[in-house]
Amino acid sequence: MDEHQELNEGLGEGVSFRARLLMALAVEILDTTNPEINSSTEVQVEQATAVAENCTGKMEEFFLFGAFLEATMIDRKIGDKPINFEVTIGNYGNQVDGVTKPVLRRKKEGGDGDEEESELLQNSSEDEGDEDGELVSVSSSPPMKPLVTDRNYFHLPYFERKPCIYIKSWWQDQRRRLYNANIMDKIADKLPQHTIPDVFIWMMSNNKRIAYARIPSKDLLYSIVDEEVGKDCAKVKTVFLKLPGKRGFGPAGWTVQAKMEIYLWLGLNKQRKDFLSGLPCGFEEKKTPRGQNLPSFPPISLLYTKKQVFQLRAHMYQARSLFAADSSGLSDPFARVFFISQSQCTEGKADFMGRTFAKPVVKMSDEQYSPPRFPPQLEYYQIYRGNSTAGDLLAAFELLQVLPRHRGGDWCNWE
Repeated sequence: MDEHQELNEGLGEGVSFRARLLMALAVEILDTTNPEINSSTEVQVEQATAVAENCTGKMEEFFLFGAFLEATMIDRKIGDKPINFEVTIGNYGNQVDGVTKPVLRRKKEGGDGDEEESELLQNSSEDEGDEDGELVSVSSSPPMKPLVTDRNYFHLPYFERKPCIYIKSWWQDQRRRLYNANIMDKIADKLPQHTIPDVFIWMMSNNKRIAYARIPSKDLLYSIVDEEVGKDCAKVKTVFLKLPGKRGFGPAGWTVQAKMEIYLWLGLNKQRKDFLSGLPCGFEEKKTPRGQNLPSFPPISLLYTKKQVFQLRAHMYQARSLFAADSSGLSDPFARVFFISQSQCTEGKADFMGRTFAKPVVKMSDEQYSPPRFPPQLEYYQIYRGNSTAGDLLAAFELLQVLPRHRGGDWCNWE
């Protein structure tokens, strides 16, 4: 932990799970007129009441599924070696620090049915199969050599085949707390305490952790009640990876380490029949062969079978309130536009000044290019450098589907 010692000292966002602490807080109103209370500087220690082992809830088996649909904008400094991604929840899926896997309670043989036994298996390997031939966890994508996007960025050639992960984990069933938080989040922006650890996505190279993203578990949690479902459950989510600890501060933290499109689902293992229900059409499962009468495993990858061609048009008219590039007060800006594994840039000075993200207006081939959707309206996009605002960009973006010619195999514009 020497490399990330500052994280243990509270600098920056926590980037890994360490433990959970069970606490109970009580507040008493004291009589401030009592001189003994005002003059006392001693801390009163009272013996805590013992709690039952199952007071925090029944232990349940959870299932987390993820599919990596895209990995782009990988910084060139880490693009010379194979890269893979690791997903963890608590210590489950963590291939470096190990995992603590509880054995679910079982009735003792010869007992009266009321006694139970339980134990913890320390640092058990997730590569070992269950006794009943159930699925084992696959928490990381296969290492892959990045390809060059341009002189600044790389991307991973996922193309049609999208790698998948799935993790089994065991927690006390306190989904109600997370469900309540999801309900309240529709009213307020923030609320209390979440008892299931957040999900971490790590980009790894040469068995070293390079950059990460942190996603609250409640945002991925599944429920049969719509109001309780996490806002990112069973949806394709755009994730930007950043450097951990103090390396993420200052100019080094301005650069996106990687951009990912990922599909995630978290719920009870016994509910996992619906974990692929939110995937866009066109994906097929690639499964490991299984014998007869054996349960089906989650897919080891997803195969995208549909091919569509689009043209991205970026109409950039003006940038205002930009940071000065030097003491002259001028900026000499240029713009670089990224879309999946493609990039184009205008001419200008090659110093980083900020970035913005935009969602283009999409036109399918059977739609008319006419008002009110087309041409798209200009709007201002906030530019950021790190967490600071760095100006505005006046622009419009449109994504137009391209159809094949009727003769030959070439592609042409829809116009």
